[in-house]
Amino acid sequence: MAWCVVFFPDDKTYEVIPNSWILEEKESYFPNIQGFRLYEIIKKRQSPDDDWNIFSVKILGQYDDFTVAQSQCEAARRGEDLTKRADIKSDSITKGGKGSRVRKPNSKFNEFTNINTDDDELNKVNLTLPELKRKGNEVSTLAMCDSENNTIVIENEVDSYSNNAVLVENVSLILQKLDELDAKQEEFQRRMFRQQFIIENKIRDVENKLDKINVLNVPPNQDNRDYEDDQLLEMWNLFPLDNNEKIETMESALLDKNLFKSLARKFSLVGGETPKDITRSILYLMLTNEMAAMYSFDGAKGKLKFKSLKLFELLLASIRKNPKTTNATENEILPELRQWLAQAKFRKKNSDGYSDTDYLETWQGMEECHKAGLAKNIGVSNFNIDQLERLSANCQIQPAVNQIEVNPNLTQVELRKFCKEKNIAVTAFCPLGRNLAAPSATGQPVSATNDPEVAKIAQKYNKTTAQVVLRFLVEMGISVIPKSVNKGRIAQNIDIFDFSLTEEETNYLNSLNKNIRVSPMNNYKDHKFYPFER
Repeated sequence: MAWCVVFFPDDKTYEVIPNSWILEEKESYFPNIQGFRLYEIIKKRQSPDDDWNIFSVKILGQYDDFTVAQSQCEAARRGEDLTKRADIKSDSITKGGKGSRVRKPNSKFNEFTNINTDDDELNKVNLTLPELKRKGNEVSTLAMCDSENNTIVIENEVDSYSNNAVLVENVSLILQKLDELDAKQEEFQRRMFRQQFIIENKIRDVENKLDKINVLNVPPNQDNRDYEDDQLLEMWNLFPLDNNEKIETMESALLDKNLFKSLARKFSLVGGETPKDITRSILYLMLTNEMAAMYSFDGAKGKLKFKSLKLFELLLASIRKNPKTTNATENEILPELRQWLAQAKFRKKNSDGYSDTDYLETWQGMEECHKAGLAKNIGVSNFNIDQLERLSANCQIQPAVNQIEVNPNLTQVELRKFCKEKNIAVTAFCPLGRNLAAPSATGQPVSATNDPEVAKIAQKYNKTTAQVVLRFLVEMGISVIPKSVNKGRIAQNIDIFDFSLTEEETNYLNSLNKNIRVSPMNNYKDHKFYPFER
């Protein structure tokens, strides 16, 4: 017989061991190891080593088949009498009965799960791995170390030590097999990392291309975008500066470094190929001829000193933010600045008078452009009812649109009604009015976007007050052209078609009308065709 089932009185356990380990039928060698490794030694019937311990045993049965011996040992652990199971055969253990179902491995996972082990034997019986044997009251401590190498005692009891030892051995076996699985997956991981690297590089290429596109559309240094809002627009709308009060206001505002950068970025977008061209273009946007005539660069001949203004610093910064003139020097800029200021008085004389050309004659030229296919539609801006009637009576092509200021503070009821009767579309500029939280010194009312009741309406629809105002105008059949340089607000301005205002809400917004203009165009009050009340 090759194996026998024995009982160890010292720790009251049952084990299968090779017959070659037995000494005089009452004692047996047993190695000082445990778990799956001990199982393999027993199965292969390894000869005892000199350092093995000797234990008292009682032989319960002897068997030629290792699987049968394992089954008998399990029966002994359950308290069965092995003499009544003497006729058991290995076939009854290793083979299923008629119709038994055998689980087949999934071929999809063979590459990473087909680890070479002897686990087939483990599946034949409900196996309990052999335990480490200890004599008498021998005490051992099972311990482990934490991440800081501090010893943590897990168990210090004689009776439960062997079970814990087997548990630790089983955990070690699991970790060993996981390591083998990791080895099988190494090539898969390498491929995945390579693909990830390729994808990341492609994403980086796309980001670089987007950055280049952004450089063409929006200059770099997008610092403090919060200033690309109403505060920036309010300052921008002061240009060109036409009086000392506006210059003083602008000089104070330019002390804010973030606003300074934002204005410089806007001025840098003007056209031109050389520092000379861009300098002239920016100066025309900054100052009227009347104000420019009051300055010289150094303050010569009793004039004001331009080089001491923050406007001069803004001019330099704007030119150097333009991609075409990034490296422009003062030697390239100052001659053109000096000349432009010196010639302002001559430009002022030439521009004091308005053109005598009648707008009917201008309209005839626009009709020719339409007939030639150069314009799909033609329209007018800031025409009042009298001007529209005169134009309508003397033209071949009726205007398609009248672009006028419309907002809750200036609803233009009569003019809009007339345009509707004449089938003239209305486009509203300054649809949000001026962003004021309190009435200004010039009499400008509080903007509807800062009105508490409008804020409640916005909260109801989960919208901004600006979106509510734009929706109000659109529901009146008006196309709107709000002005913004903030990408987020530009996106919000179009997101107004998923809600509708109630009649009560519309009536409230209409009640805000004050008939006060944001853009009265006072510079043209003396023009013979000035369209507003003087």
